[in-house]
Amino acid sequence: DVAQAVGAPAYIDMQAAQLDAMAYVLAQPVFVSDTTGVAIKNIRIAVNDNIPVAAQVFRRIDTTVLQSPVQLSPLGAVIPVDMGSEMDQFHLEFEVLGAQMGEAEQIAPPSPPVPLPDTPDSDAGIRTFSQINDTMADLTGVDPNSQVIRDRFADLRDSLPPTADLLSVGAAQQIAIHRLAKTYCGVIVTDNAACTDFFGACAVDGADKAQVSDTLYDRFLGVNLATQPDRADVATEIVSLIDDLGCANGCTGVAAETTLQAACTAVLSSGAVTLN
Repeated sequence: DVAQAVGAPAYIDMQAAQLDAMAYVLAQPVFVSDTTGVAIKNIRIAVNDNIPVAAQVFRRIDTTVLQSPVQLSPLGAVIPVDMGSEMDQFHLEFEVLGAQMGEAEQIAPPSPPVPLPDTPDSDAGIRTFSQINDTMADLTGVDPNSQVIRDRFADLRDSLPPTADLLSVGAAQQIAIHRLAKTYCGVIVTDNAACTDFFGACAVDGADKAQVSDTLYDRFLGVNLATQPDRADVATEIVSLIDDLGCANGCTGVAAETTLQAACTAVLSSGAVTLN
């Protein structure tokens, strides 16, 4: 009965039933009155004088009744059981009903998310695209302005790391670094004079395969640095690579070029070169 608020005989007719042991359903409110022109806004269902925050589907009602009876909403609200069907009592609250103004709904703002724990900045970073190119050019002695290097760098530039942030490095950046290193090493091994000057001989000595690793270590990784890979560990990996590529007993010609390029690429594109 809302006659007191409307100032004339009036009521809200609503279907109601217990849905299950946990909830009621209240549906399809209808306004019935001899009076028209009644403003109705924001209906909330209260249970035992408490208004559940969830399931208040009639809060969007905002209308002026021009005829009666009129259905205010076709929806149904599922309201949780409070003390049980024998004791629970309902009432309706309105923001606007006729000429009466109630309190606007006060919805508590959501709690701010728990801030993420501070992650300390890493002491290490990665060289950016131009730094990587300059570093590879300096270590290999290959002219970065040669056509093959310029074309490859232009092709890979947008895939190389744009910032020094290690957390931003993904597989695409790692592949781009590897491809650029492979191009630099390819320039060395495909020129017999350059290959001989770099490695001492453009061939793999089966009796001294670690010589390839020593050359790459000294030229690319340096010596007497505060932080650098162990020379013996690097030699083990390079010798294993040489063996896997079919040069366990030594090789020359195209096989040697392929093997030397692979070994050169592995070291030049490694974290020991690209990390900063």
